[in-house]
Amino acid sequence: MTASKSRSALTAMGLLAVPAQGRPRPQRPAAAGRGHRQLPHPSGASRASIGDQIQTIIADPSVTVDLLDTGVVAAPASPLRDDVVSAVTAAVHARYPGLTVTPSMAAGATDSMHFRAQGVPSYGVSTIFMKPEDDVSHGLNERLPLDTIAPGIAQWEAVLRTMAD
Repeated sequence: MTASKSRSALTAMGLLAVPAQGRPRPQRPAAAGRGHRQLPHPSGASRASIGDQIQTIIADPSVTVDLLDTGVVAAPASPLRDDVVSAVTAAVHARYPGLTVTPSMAAGATDSMHFRAQGVPSYGVSTIFMKPEDDVSHGLNERLPLDTIAPGIAQWEAVLRTMAD
């Protein structure tokens, strides 16, 4: 990014004030923030190495990349275990026969990072099936449709009983 484009971007973000003469004056030390959640990387890349990569991409020694402590604990991804996938698939098929079950990794924050950091594989499984227009998660009026609760409990019970056998 050129200095001109950098200045324009900082001005657009309200971090620089540009007087009529066109020479920007910092209103406060120039800073730009980018919040992200780092998913476990298969190569085991650390937060520090990701920060170093960002610094390399910026390629401007006058710009520094500081990683803030967000409480995130570095932890490896849990292995995709056949017994877990089979138990979840069977429980979902009891509710919705033939539905395709696809493992995925969510970017949301959970407590599983603490367990995974200690070598305990951890898995999240959603039991909530609803129409997109019913999804008000993380909204001011967060709720679930009542008809998702009992089937969700039954699905969890099926998964746990299968895994306990």
